[in-house]
Amino acid sequence: MSPMFRLDRKTNVRETVRPERPGTKQTKGGAGAGSPRQRRQTGLKERDKRLLAVLGMCRALTLDQVVTLLGNPKDPRTVHNRLRALAGDTENVKLPDFGAVSLRRLRFRAYDGAPLILWAPTSTGLAIAEHELGGEVVLPRGTGGGIAFAEHFIALTDLFVGLVGPYFLDGTPLRELPFGWDVADDLRLPWREPDDAGALRDRAIRPDAILTVPAARRRIFIECETGAHTLVPVRKDRPQATVNKAARYETFLRGLVDVRKRVTHYAAKYPDGWASEVLFLVPTEGRRTSTEAALRTVHGIGGSSVVFCIFTQDKALAYLRGLLSDCCNTEGVNFEGLSASVIR
Repeated sequence: MSPMFRLDRKTNVRETVRPERPGTKQTKGGAGAGSPRQRRQTGLKERDKRLLAVLGMCRALTLDQVVTLLGNPKDPRTVHNRLRALAGDTENVKLPDFGAVSLRRLRFRAYDGAPLILWAPTSTGLAIAEHELGGEVVLPRGTGGGIAFAEHFIALTDLFVGLVGPYFLDGTPLRELPFGWDVADDLRLPWREPDDAGALRDRAIRPDAILTVPAARRRIFIECETGAHTLVPVRKDRPQATVNKAARYETFLRGLVDVRKRVTHYAAKYPDGWASEVLFLVPTEGRRTSTEAALRTVHGIGGSSVVFCIFTQDKALAYLRGLLSDCCNTEGVNFEGLSASVIR
């Protein structure tokens, strides 16, 4: 390639200038500095694998939930960049290249127009989660109804993050957690009851989550109430109203599928003999008070043998941490000032 020349007007000295080769850019730094920058290839760290295992249990997390899970590092931007890299962000060469993409973004738009992103595992991420958890993790079928689903899901998952966080930070293998958290698509609690004509009709409840504590032999059905549904049904066919949910749970937990043998629908579904309860997770203290009043007044559940717990987020976390502390020899929880309703 022939050299070119230019004249320096200050010194009248002719300088030799070699033209740039196609595909290169002259930069400071000597030989090789003009080569295109490559993304740094690296493997997943142990913390990445543990994060994917948590996602395998709860299905998705917001950035704020991931930051909380990691112990609130000083600069959340580093956490965000790590998530972008795990999601295969190829636009920024500064991010590491993990090869296979293990995360995906679920995008929503909040009611005020603000963007909302949930980070969920891909099939590759779920395979890693299965290895960490030592069991099968099923890829969820869908994400439901837009922002209403997202806000409901986030409130439910905040509770899970509060429970799993201490174990995540102290390095406890996630397959050895003292509790189970099930939010699978196929959660279904079936029973049969007669309709108005007397014919048996198949019915079912779909809880938002099921928390199991093997050491306590307890199974807790969790219903996350965001205030989107009424407490008392406006019409008889409104199963999402809170008191209707409570009545359906009472039928499932105490109704008999076999009268002669005195077997309940619950015992037929779960023959392990574990105790059961229903936890209503409510957004505010006012909602807790009104929910308690509705359950007592409308159904007279105060005399029922079913245990209904009504908690705000922080009180639910204290209650469940206390349960784990009592039966699993974990660090105790201070219950001073605890305000919640347990209706027995």
